[in-house]
Amino acid sequence: MLIDTEPLGFAAPEVLAGIKRERPDAAIVVVTADTDAARAIAAVRAGADAWVSKRQRMDDLEIVIRGVRIGESWFPPAMLGAILRSLRDDEHRTRGHGDDPLDVLSPRERDVLACMAEGRHGRQIAEELRISIDTVRTHTRSIFSKLDVHSRLEALSVARKAGLTAPARQDPT
Repeated sequence: MLIDTEPLGFAAPEVLAGIKRERPDAAIVVVTADTDAARAIAAVRAGADAWVSKRQRMDDLEIVIRGVRIGESWFPPAMLGAILRSLRDDEHRTRGHGDDPLDVLSPRERDVLACMAEGRHGRQIAEELRISIDTVRTHTRSIFSKLDVHSRLEALSVARKAGLTAPARQDPT
């Protein structure tokens, strides 16, 4: 299945995850102009098998599609390191950690959740952590997915029960 996620905006991971829930055998190739590794990581977590630039030649796209059909994956080499680190970190956090439900979150996701617990919203969190609003949205979706919650209120409930502390403040200089 070829999907252009750009029209989906911040809902792209949910759409991809929904497709995988409905059709677990579906192979998903995201075709996009987006070069944000965080969005590619969110797509991988949601079930994407490949992330291909719209600038890719048709011959190259055909090779990726044929590869995905037989179980291969493809991601741009420039993103692969970030994707693998993130997935490795996910594995590390979920293995061997017992009681803290927040162990599944990356440090940056913890920062976003802590800002949410302090009552901040998207733009405020972006400014506080010096990241884009789209990255805040990506982290928020990932937090919801990893904590298996469906709302900000549920995520905050899990955070409070786990005793989440505020993120380290960045020096503005």
